[in-house]
This record gives sequence, structure tokens and C-alpha cells, in this order.
Amino acid sequence: MVLGKVQRVKCNGMKVTPSDPVSFDAQAFAVEYYFGDLSYWQLPAICIQALEHGFDGRALRIIAGLVNRGRLLAGTDIRADEIDSAFREMGVNAPYS
Repeated sequence: MVLGKVQRVKCNGMKVTPSDPVSFDAQAFAVEYYFGDLSYWQLPAICIQALEHGFDGRALRIIAGLVNRGRLLAGTDIRADEIDSAFREMGVNAPYS
């Protein structure tokens, strides 16, 4: 390991990267989403960040895959249960009401 660089570790074929809780706050993103300060079209980028910070799950991968599809994202492209699942895969007790 070189000083100042993060070493990536492979474990059972899965990439494991140390998370930095200061730069990625899933709880804060969830609060912003469920209380209206975060729009559905911002979710793919957030899911990509979550995957980069070591979170993983089916819903995270589905939503992250919605970027750069050649057209704008519509509200109907992401189901509400997928959004809830993605937040749960980030460790958030979702949905908020």
C-alpha cells in the first residue's frame, strides 16, 4: 500500500472498498428524498456512489444502471419499491413517512 492511496481488496470475487462515512451519508440522502428535497432523477448517481462506497444489492445495481441510456429518466422508470429497497441496501430503515 502506498501512503495516501486506498488499497482495493478482493474477497471471494467481490470488490471490497473501505467506506468513508463523512463523504457518503445514505441516511441524509434518504431524508432528502422522502421529504421532497431530492428528485428521482438524482437517484442513479446516488446509487453509483453507494456502490463505490461498498454498499451492494439488486436495487442499487438496477437504479445505478439507469444512467446514460440515451434518453432522459422519467419518474415511471424507477418503481417506489425499488427506491425503498435501494435505501435499505444502504442500511437505511426505509421508507420514511
